[in-house]
Amino acid sequence: MAFTRLRGILVPAVLLSACLLSPLAAAEPTVAQLEKQINARNAALLEMQNRVQQQDATIRKLEGQIQDLSERLSALEKGGVRPQIPANPNPPAPDTASSGNNGPKPQPDVVPAPDAKKPAGDPKKLYDDSFAFVRDNNFRKAEAGFSELIQNYPDSDLVPNSYYWLGQIYYKEKQYQKARENFLNVTKYKSCQKRADSIYKLGAIEELLKNPDKAKKFYQVVVNSYKGSAEAVLAQKALDRLK
Repeated sequence: MAFTRLRGILVPAVLLSACLLSPLAAAEPTVAQLEKQINARNAALLEMQNRVQQQDATIRKLEGQIQDLSERLSALEKGGVRPQIPANPNPPAPDTASSGNNGPKPQPDVVPAPDAKKPAGDPKKLYDDSFAFVRDNNFRKAEAGFSELIQNYPDSDLVPNSYYWLGQIYYKEKQYQKARENFLNVTKYKSCQKRADSIYKLGAIEELLKNPDKAKKFYQVVVNSYKGSAEAVLAQKALDRLK
């Protein structure tokens, strides 16, 4: 066995080499560590997004109430009645026996019929419930909830994330064709925080389906478009593996 003298002590060369190389190996993050970082970041982004969307929903609700009040006041003014705020929220019905007043009478408030095209419900609550099912590994209920959100609320800001979690569900269940369809839908939303991971997952799916050339194209997109991100590091590792 070869020995190396270190400050008067003979040390086996193999042991010395391992000691010198171990800090370098430890400095390089593992795939598991990178995936853990991605999951932690996604959870933080989701919580932030949920708070912002909750605030937006509150603002929209207040704007709707103000608009409704404005329309009612305008209707009363057009009818010749000066709008007043009654002291009693439930005033008694007017005495219809008196016939001396021939002036205009205030018309009862007309409650508009709900829009038949807009389903009742809250997309935010539907999303939160579906995400809770994901955490509980209740994938069938999560799948139904996210699919309902996409179908009934196509303009919601939560649609891209719903596609993403559907893709993750199908990916975990090895339904790769369905997973690919949903991850591809995520890539259409360039501002979505989960777009980089969706493109990376598309590369992973192609690799699992024995399509290395297609996989490398997706990995290269991640490396080029999201430099410095955890997804880019994972994608570069995959590219090095496929060389």
